[in-house]
Amino acid sequence: MMFRVLASLQTSDGDGVKTKSFGSSTYVGDPMNIVRILNSKGAQEIVLIDIGASTVNQLNLELIRDISEESTVPFTYAGGVNDISQVCELMALGVEKIAVNSLVYENPAMVRIISDVIGSSSTAFSLDLWHSGQGHWKTLSRGGSRESELRIPEVVELALSLGIGELHIKVKNLDGSNGSATSKVLDSLFSSYDFSKIRNEVQILVGCGIRTLENIAECRDHFNVDGVILGSQICFSELDNSGVLIRYPNEYRIG
Repeated sequence: MMFRVLASLQTSDGDGVKTKSFGSSTYVGDPMNIVRILNSKGAQEIVLIDIGASTVNQLNLELIRDISEESTVPFTYAGGVNDISQVCELMALGVEKIAVNSLVYENPAMVRIISDVIGSSSTAFSLDLWHSGQGHWKTLSRGGSRESELRIPEVVELALSLGIGELHIKVKNLDGSNGSATSKVLDSLFSSYDFSKIRNEVQILVGCGIRTLENIAECRDHFNVDGVILGSQICFSELDNSGVLIRYPNEYRIG
């Protein structure tokens, strides 16, 4: 199977933004224009993350519809999904996959319903994590603002039991970083839990801290995951997150 390289498009109040450590955000442009550029650059897939949807408890269906109509590639939606009626609305608008996070912790029965209705291959779980040092990890919900008492093995087992077919690993410490610490942090993570044992059950993708070709190649060749999700890499020209420049260079399409 081809190694997947996804583009992450974060939005807040209808604007395209990029967060740092799941917190402060930088404006990076009009979402529709970003999608057009990603189309022209040959992006494989897009993950649309509305970081404000869970706070206001309302989906921006107009924006989602517009992006669906503009995008020439499959896209996943994440943010504020609480019930099956919302999922059905999103799928009707052209969304291919739904990614959940807090729902797995707060209403697992609903996640089971969602995966039963739309299928495991269309249901993703965002495994949000905090690396507290010395191999210690915290699982997070509510946009990274709430710590769970569940450990990584328990959360992964729970997600798989609910019919999750895709796992998006996102480390809060690495969000918006320059990628220099990515290898060390991921080494700690993959030493803490053997993700290889679930490879036959779920697609595994890594997001956050993927800034260079070396980061991408290491995820593919060393950590043996199915793909990466690019955030800051597609938004900024410089590693310090200066110089907004939407891009998806062909060399990142590692097949």
